[in-house]
Amino acid sequence: MSRLLLSLLVLLSLTCALWANDGHVVGEGGRVRFMSGEDANIRMEQEWVNIDVYLKNYTVNATFKFVNDADTEQTVEMGFPESGGGDGGGGLTPGFISFTSKVDNVPVVVERKLSRSKNRGDGDYQAFWVKKVTFQPRQTRWVQVAYTSPHGSMTAYPRDYFGYIFTGGNWKGVVTSSELLVTFHNPGIWLVQSYVVELKQEDNRLYQKWENWQAETGFFASFAPAMPGTLVKKEARSPAVQKHKAFLITNKGSSGVVERAPAGLVRQGVAYVKLDDVVWALGGYSVKPQRKVEQDWNGETNTVNLRVDNMEYTFTPDFAEMVVNNKLDDKHNTYMQELSGKVFLIDDPDKKGEKLMYVPPAELVKALKGKYEENLEYSTIDYSF
Repeated sequence: MSRLLLSLLVLLSLTCALWANDGHVVGEGGRVRFMSGEDANIRMEQEWVNIDVYLKNYTVNATFKFVNDADTEQTVEMGFPESGGGDGGGGLTPGFISFTSKVDNVPVVVERKLSRSKNRGDGDYQAFWVKKVTFQPRQTRWVQVAYTSPHGSMTAYPRDYFGYIFTGGNWKGVVTSSELLVTFHNPGIWLVQSYVVELKQEDNRLYQKWENWQAETGFFASFAPAMPGTLVKKEARSPAVQKHKAFLITNKGSSGVVERAPAGLVRQGVAYVKLDDVVWALGGYSVKPQRKVEQDWNGETNTVNLRVDNMEYTFTPDFAEMVVNNKLDDKHNTYMQELSGKVFLIDDPDKKGEKLMYVPPAELVKALKGKYEENLEYSTIDYSF
C-alpha cells in the first residue's frame, strides 16, 4: 500500500466510517489482512462506484467485474475493508448502518472479521467484510456491495465528511476502468471540497473516471451549508490531503443554517474577500506578528480602520482611502479608489448582531503589496503577503 494511501487512511479513520474495494484477504488466527502482492489468477477488470449523499448519511453501491484468467477452478476470500467510525471500540462496533453483498446478483453471506492490526494509527483497517467466491475456469463474475454509512465530522469544523478508498492493487494486473459518481440529494446550497481525487461537476453530481491503473487511491470530501456565491481560500496541506477544488451544489429547498461566513463571495461576477481574513493573513492576530497590524470597527458608521505598519486604510460600504504617515497616498489610492462603492457588509452567522465586511481582493492586495489569484470556476481564491 502506498505511503499516500496510508496517510489518507490515518486522516479519514479519525473523521468518518470509510469503505473500499473488495480485496483479496487471508486469515491469521481468526483475524484477516490484505494479501501481500497480487493474486496470480483473478483480475478486477472494471468497477463502478455510486455514492448518494443525504442529510443524515450516505449510501454506496459498488459493482466489480472479476475475471478468472486460469484454466482451473479458483476460490478466493474477498474482504471489503472497514475503517474509522470513531467509536473507540477497537473495531468491535461496526461503523456502518447497513451492509449487503451479492455475486452475480444473488445475495451472499458476509462475515465481519477484525483486522489483524491492533493499532489503528498505523493506517490498517479495523475490520473486513469477508465472503468466499468460487470461479470456474475463465469465468467472469459480477460482485456487488451496498452499504449505508453515517457522515464523519470534526468538532473544530462545522462540516461533514464522507469518502471511499480504492484498494484494487492486490488483484492481477491493472484495472481497465473505474468510474466514480457522487450525487448530492441534500436540499439547498452546499459547498463541497474534494481532496486527493480531482473531480468534475455536472449539476448536483461529481464524477471521475480512471483507465488502466492500479486502483490505489482515496476519495475524500467535506460539505457544509453555504451562501450563494461562496468562495474558499486555498490551504497549504500535505500532498496526501491536497484540496483540489471547491464546488457549489444547488438543489431545491433550504440547506439550513450557515454556521460560518465564507472566506469569499461572488457578487455580479466579482470576487470579494472577508476583511478579517486579510488581517489574519497579514499577521494581525498572531502573538508575534512580523508586521504591525491593527483593526478598528465602528458599528454605528460601519467603518473599518486597518493600520498596517505606517499605512492606514479606511473602508465603508461607500468609501475607501489609504493614508501613509498621516498623509493621503495618491500613488496607492488609485487602487483604493477602485474599492469605493464596492465594499459590502453581511450579518455574521457566527456572532449574532455583528457585521462582517467584504472587499474586492485584487485591488486591496495590490495596495498591500501582496499576491492574489482566483479561479471562480472552482470557487477558490488565494492571497499572500
